[in-house]
Amino acid sequence: MQAWKTSLAAHRAYVAVDGAGKLVGFGDIAQGHIDRLYVHASCLGQGIGSALLRELERDAPRPLDVEASITAKPFFERHGYRAVARQTVTRRGIELTNYRMVKRG
Repeated sequence: MQAWKTSLAAHRAYVAVDGAGKLVGFGDIAQGHIDRLYVHASCLGQGIGSALLRELERDAPRPLDVEASITAKPFFERHGYRAVARQTVTRRGIELTNYRMVKRG
């Protein structure tokens, strides 16, 4: 938990809440690197992720980059990001595939 607090404190972060004030998504960025972008599963397809991404990208230095999961890769591609490397990362002993993606303009 402390690592998240430290990381978020060093980044520009945004949250999305619904009409009842419930957190439905969040994202953060530092020096052109999108570190986290999350939307609750029950809210997918409503434009929340796109709105968060627009805020993260606004005024951020270019090029932008992100390490996107397999499921997030198409979302970032729709927003102009291109995969430059396929990567394997280990989280809690489990190997996962993700993609380093870049947006130049």
